[in-house]
Amino acid sequence: MASDTPDNLTSLMKGSATLEQTVEGNLEEIHTALKKTDAVSEYIIKTSAEKNAVDIEMKARDGEDIRREIFFLFISK
Repeated sequence: MASDTPDNLTSLMKGSATLEQTVEGNLEEIHTALKKTDAVSEYIIKTSAEKNAVDIEMKARDGEDIRREIFFLFISK
């Protein structure tokens, strides 16, 4: 049984969309690129097993699908 307001329950049911991606590049440039978008509410960058790359876990703002925006964000570099 769930007990909360209808709006809060709907929000919890939506969940949050996360995207995990391995990106090759300069760490500073990756931070700069991610700060340019409003689509990502938060992100974590970890060392990747791949050489000259990092693994990024990004949380989408408002649970939206951010795959296309992130793709173009990184290829524009």
